[in-house]
Amino acid sequence: MDQAFEVKSEMVKNGFSADYIIYRSLIAGLCLVERVEDAYMVMNEMRANGKFPDVLIYNTIINGLCKGNMVVKAFKLLDEMKGKQCSPDVYTVNILISSLCKAGKIDQAKKLLEDMTMEGCDGDGVTFSIFLNSFLKSGNWLAARQCLNSMMEEGWDPDVVTYTITLTTLCKTGHIEAAHKLMDEMWVSGVTPDAVTYVTMIHGLSRADKIVEACRLLGQAIAKDLIPADDAYSILVGCLSKAGKLQTASELPQDLAAEGGFLDLISSFQPRL
Repeated sequence: MDQAFEVKSEMVKNGFSADYIIYRSLIAGLCLVERVEDAYMVMNEMRANGKFPDVLIYNTIINGLCKGNMVVKAFKLLDEMKGKQCSPDVYTVNILISSLCKAGKIDQAKKLLEDMTMEGCDGDGVTFSIFLNSFLKSGNWLAARQCLNSMMEEGWDPDVVTYTITLTTLCKTGHIEAAHKLMDEMWVSGVTPDAVTYVTMIHGLSRADKIVEACRLLGQAIAKDLIPADDAYSILVGCLSKAGKLQTASELPQDLAAEGGFLDLISSFQPRL
């Protein structure tokens, strides 16, 4: 970064003035190496040279401040943006909402979104995802469910990644039935579960001692070519081991290549599961 400043100084000495691209690059680089105060100074230099920061520059510094746990300063900069007639955009909102949610200040994040929406800056799918992840991490499944519903009502359909992240949290927190219903909902919504989704549910079912259901789901994944049949053995052994069924796991043959044979095998083990 120091070399970048030297280059800029040489440019000025030779009669060239820094333009927006140079200022943006300097500010982005400084924030990247956590020199946010220096980035602030560069922004002040811009103003002194008659170039006023745009929303991209403000967002870069606000993001740097939030990453450095200087959220109060970030909000002061937000107020400054408004005072300078530089309207915040959805990226500004998402940076601040994400910072508040990470700090557990979800109510403040909601209030910020309400205020910004009234000012004409609506949230987007990323905004909903930030709130969704926060609700899930705090174990508030009801709020997460409402967030998913609101997300779809606003026209931001959850993708397979959003669904899978939600399923992962539900499985880890023991809400296996809710996870199962959500996976069914994916199909109804036209979102096809991928290999990660299936493995997440399979392990979740195993932890809940629902081994037969986990095995059936594994069979489906193999039939849909989402999970290679060669991987079935290690996945199934892992499921049985997590459920404390080590004896059953040790009796599994390693050749589970055929989906039909796989399901027959599960049926034969069902009494012991």
